[in-house]
Amino acid sequence: MEGRNSRQILIEGINPSNSLSSIQSGITISLSREEILALYEEGPEAIIASIQTLCAIINKQAARIVELEERIKSLEDHINKNSRNSSKPPSTDTFRKIKSQRKPSGRPVGGQKGHKGRTLEMAEKPDHEIVHPVTKCESCGRSLCDEKTASYERRQIFDLPPIKVEVFEHQAEIKICPNCGCLNKATFPKEVAHSVQYGTRLKSVATYLNQYQLVPLDRLNETFVDLFGHHLSQSTLIDINRACYNILEPVEEAIKQQLIAVPVICLDETGMRIEGKRNWSHVVSTENLTYYAAHPHRGSKANEDMGILPVYRGTAMHDGWFSYFKFKCKHALCNAHHIRDLSFIHEEDKQNWAKDLIDHLINIKAIVDLRKTIDSKLDLAEIKDFEDRYDQI
Repeated sequence: MEGRNSRQILIEGINPSNSLSSIQSGITISLSREEILALYEEGPEAIIASIQTLCAIINKQAARIVELEERIKSLEDHINKNSRNSSKPPSTDTFRKIKSQRKPSGRPVGGQKGHKGRTLEMAEKPDHEIVHPVTKCESCGRSLCDEKTASYERRQIFDLPPIKVEVFEHQAEIKICPNCGCLNKATFPKEVAHSVQYGTRLKSVATYLNQYQLVPLDRLNETFVDLFGHHLSQSTLIDINRACYNILEPVEEAIKQQLIAVPVICLDETGMRIEGKRNWSHVVSTENLTYYAAHPHRGSKANEDMGILPVYRGTAMHDGWFSYFKFKCKHALCNAHHIRDLSFIHEEDKQNWAKDLIDHLINIKAIVDLRKTIDSKLDLAEIKDFEDRYDQI
């Protein structure tokens, strides 16, 4: 046996008094002519035992091959999944170019022929008028300062006025009554609570730039210095955000109660980091309402703490994440995620029916969208045709 590949299955020590007694794991089965003749001389029982042993080895290897093929397929599927063909977020996509699901329109880039553009036009009533006078005749040099203006040629510039932080001082009058000597003092407006403070417009701009336009605190401080000539410390910006957070508490509760009352809501969650730790941004929304909540958990614990799904009894539209199904409302799965999964099945498993179903779902959406433009709905016959085609695929 010396010199053989160590990954071969070897059946050794076969002689009239010793059947298959030493079997080593490997890839192939190798028996020499002498070993086969030795088995033959042992008689039928030895041959049967040898064949049964070999069958057991083959069956074990076949099962292992199936197991490894499934594992390879699972690993390949995991590698080939991205934000276009699965529910994975775009942040997990590799540098490999992702094929878009959008079909080319064949039209050139930019504004299309017949498209009604928006051109800057003169305002009827400008905010400021700047007159450039004629002081003398360009021909003879005579002074025209006292002459009546015949007409004007107009040109307009749309621009921002110089912006700076202004200080508004509030003064409350103090008066002594001449009749009784009582000291009387005027009341300051509710928003003027301290001797020195920032106003609501400045706070609103800071919060808007930080929370909606996502300008970080350091850059926001630079922005205020560059644009408004005023320095805002990070602690001040944090205090402004905290004040806005407290003011919005009743608004948040009102949004939550309205979402609980609507017939259909959409849910999603995406990973985020807070102070370097993994958290999840949960969203519940309709066309006009959006509720956000940050939570350290992705699953049902987060939705329980949000307090919407535990009491909601309408239809929840989501991506099929298993934790949503723990709640007693009706459930509908998102076709955008269906199309991603179908794209993966079509591209990786070469299943053509998946492409047919993608086209069918997109066609349904196109027809429904078209009907919306003319304020019309699908009739029952059209819906049945869609369902029959779906079942056929």
